Amino acid sequence: MTALDIGWLSGVLEGDGWFGSYQPDRVRHSTRPVVRLTMADRDVVERFARLVGVSCSGPFSVRKDNHRPMHSAAVSGSRAVGVMMTVYSLMGERRKARIKELITQWRNK
Repeated sequence: MTALDIGWLSGVLEGDGWFGSYQPDRVRHSTRPVVRLTMADRDVVERFARLVGVSCSGPFSVRKDNHRPMHSAAVSGSRAVGVMMTVYSLMGERRKARIKELITQWRNK
């Protein structure tokens, strides 16, 4: 990934990304960190997906008639932690705090 790619990735995730976690159904005491991008612009989601090595899903419709179809891509587990660590220094304070929280949870599990 180039410096330009990292800058682009951090910008799109700062604006429209989601940093979170989920608990797999079969693993009671484990959570997996997730980085997700969901938006109407398929080309943006596809670029994110290419950069993090996942596929893009969609289009899927939303419940309101005046909204455009959405596209989504997500990376989880250690790959999500890698993305978080890559963009960390370029993120705002709120996102940095969330990334720290998720990585700490992941390391402690």
